[in-house]
Amino acid sequence: MKLVVLILALLIEQVRPLPYARFVGAPLTRLSNWVESVFDSGNRQHGFMAWLLIVGGGVVLATVLDVVLSSINLLLGMAFGVVVLYLTLGFRQFSHAFTAVNEALQADDVPAARKAMKAWNSECPDQASSDEIARLAIETGVLASHRHVFGVLAWFVVFGPVGAVFYRLTAFLATHWNGSDRKDEELVGEHAAEEVQVKRRQFGAFARQAFALVDWLPARMTAVAFAIVGNFEDALYCWREQANSWRDHTAGVIVAAGAGALGVKLGGPLSPSPVIDDETVSDRPEIGVGEEATPAALPSAIGLVWRALVLWVILLAVVGLAAWVGI
Repeated sequence: MKLVVLILALLIEQVRPLPYARFVGAPLTRLSNWVESVFDSGNRQHGFMAWLLIVGGGVVLATVLDVVLSSINLLLGMAFGVVVLYLTLGFRQFSHAFTAVNEALQADDVPAARKAMKAWNSECPDQASSDEIARLAIETGVLASHRHVFGVLAWFVVFGPVGAVFYRLTAFLATHWNGSDRKDEELVGEHAAEEVQVKRRQFGAFARQAFALVDWLPARMTAVAFAIVGNFEDALYCWREQANSWRDHTAGVIVAAGAGALGVKLGGPLSPSPVIDDETVSDRPEIGVGEEATPAALPSAIGLVWRALVLWVILLAVVGLAAWVGI
């Protein structure tokens, strides 16, 4: 049944992509901002209570709806699962942005590619070259594919729609309460924004730690999937030897495995980078093997994600068949 629900959700999303920002991002942003204001941000304990209210409330609501609808009719339960996956999965949330960057680079329109990349990842420098844009696109793409697709799938396979809701809420709060929103500068000024962001980081400390725990196993499942459908040995080597050097270890597992599976080098400084004593300073260590990533590697990256998704579908089919025949 879960395989049917997944396939239906993916097909519906491909035919009619969900305006994620409008129907999911905006409501969750308003809710989390309201809860943050109620609990007086800046306190770790308050952050835990706020996280518990949002995530716990979402899980309870999803559980009640799943149980009630499934008890009424099996098709109603399946329909609820399709709706939940449609709202939480978001395959098009990363593929659309990735495609925009790829098409601009393939057309040799670097300014358009830079604009698209900056809208997707604000880390993109104003003077980024085509190769730098390609590196950022692959890094951002493999991470987004995990957080919008494979991480959700991992929790859905085990816990059904409730698991998908739990993962999406946990991932959203870890990002939203990270304290790095540049829009704060536009609203309150640069100095005041720094204070707001410091408070938000303290308030969101539990949310980030919770997501790191929730995402520990799914991230490694995604890395294994990339290794299986890509260059297996290089993916495992990069995962084992380089993941720890990345600023976020869990993200490093995914980026390192993706780089190894593709046989390209990611990371490295972006221009312009600070220079001290004639040495470039960067918090982006080089990761991966082979040649530097270029725009020519982008189609291979999207192919890697698609093959990993097909692998998930095949595994679900095998598990479902085994359960059906009673193995």
